[in-house]
Amino acid sequence: MGWVMMSERELNRVEVLAQVDDGRLSVDNAANMLDLTRRQIFRLLKRYRQDGASAIRHKARGKPPNNLIHQAKRDNALSLIKENYPDFGPTLAAEMLAEHHGFKISRETLRKWMVEDGLWLSRKQRRTFHQPRLRRECMGELIQIDRIAVVSRIGSVVRVPRRAVPAMPSICGPSAAVQGAGASVSCNCLSLPCQ
Repeated sequence: MGWVMMSERELNRVEVLAQVDDGRLSVDNAANMLDLTRRQIFRLLKRYRQDGASAIRHKARGKPPNNLIHQAKRDNALSLIKENYPDFGPTLAAEMLAEHHGFKISRETLRKWMVEDGLWLSRKQRRTFHQPRLRRECMGELIQIDRIAVVSRIGSVVRVPRRAVPAMPSICGPSAAVQGAGASVSCNCLSLPCQ
C-alpha cells in the first residue's frame, strides 16, 4: 500500500474512529469531539472497518472538478483576446467576449487565465517603485545643483564637468549660497541651524 494524502481534519477523524473501534471511546463522545451526529459516526466507522484509514479521506481528492472548463475553450478565449483585445483588462475583455463572440466566461476566471498566460499583471506586479531621495541634514534644507552654465552673450550652452561640491556651512542663513568648482549650491533652511 502506498502513501495516502489526508488533511488534518481527516487524520483527526481516523484517530477518533480508531479509539471508538478499540472501545476506548464511546460513540457519543466521538460525535461531540468531531462535531458530527451519532448516525454519521456509525457511517464513518463502517467505512473505517471495511477499508481502513484510507476510506476516511474525501472521495473527490485527485479528481478534476465537475465545473472544469475544457482546455480548448480556454485556448479559444485567450486566442480571441490576443487577436482582438490585446490591451484590454480582464473585466472589459470578458464583456467583449460575451457581447461580440457569444463567449460567456466570468471575469475572475478570465483574469486567472490571462495572468497564467502573461497577458495581465496583477496590481501588485504593475506597481512601480520610486527611489526615495536622501534626507537632508536639517529641517527645510533644499540643495540645488546646476551642472549647465548658460552663456547669455553667445547663446550657446557649455557643459561643466561634475566636480565635488564643498560642504555646507554649519549654520545656514535664510538664503545662503555657496559657490563651488563650476557648480552653484544654494541652501534655504528657513533660518534653522544645521547640525
